[in-house]
Amino acid sequence: MKTDKLLIVDLEATCSEDNTISRSDMEIIEIGASLVSLADFEILDDLQLYIRPVVTRELTPFCTKLTGIQQETVDSADIFSVAIGDYKTWLSGHSNVLAWASWGNYDKGQFDLDCNRHGVTGLHLNLPHFNIKNLFAKAVGAKRMGLSRAIKYVGSKFEGRAHSGKDDAMNMARLLTLSPKFGELMKAEIYD
Repeated sequence: MKTDKLLIVDLEATCSEDNTISRSDMEIIEIGASLVSLADFEILDDLQLYIRPVVTRELTPFCTKLTGIQQETVDSADIFSVAIGDYKTWLSGHSNVLAWASWGNYDKGQFDLDCNRHGVTGLHLNLPHFNIKNLFAKAVGAKRMGLSRAIKYVGSKFEGRAHSGKDDAMNMARLLTLSPKFGELMKAEIYD
């Protein structure tokens, strides 16, 4: 039996607190993804990939503190154009993926930036993208908020480490069951 699925993605990228790394020079250093059943919002599979940056190779202390990602981890990882092949292979191994989503539009923009930088095409197989941050706020009738605050808003605790791509993606997936209104709105948007 084939299950319709939603791909939830969270990226971590090179960054600085003093703007020494400009927005256009930021690069993905981690892809976290959770594949969720649209029938019951169960997490069916997940993925965590680290990526070696090429524009600013040294992580700032701010970036390491924020993400928990160590320099040694990215130094031993593949560059985006190679690592993204693993991501595409993982994604193509799953049928009936109807859409992908992230907390805000940052992740979509960062994928576009890195794909252009590295000449990568067809990343999400033309899947529609949904902004979970906006949909969650709409579903619960509140202002947009950060992911950790959203988890608290529905009476739960954030699991794992904030600003870990894998943990952030998993917590976004959890929100679909923690807030039934949000889960139903997500389904309605995808099937519309």
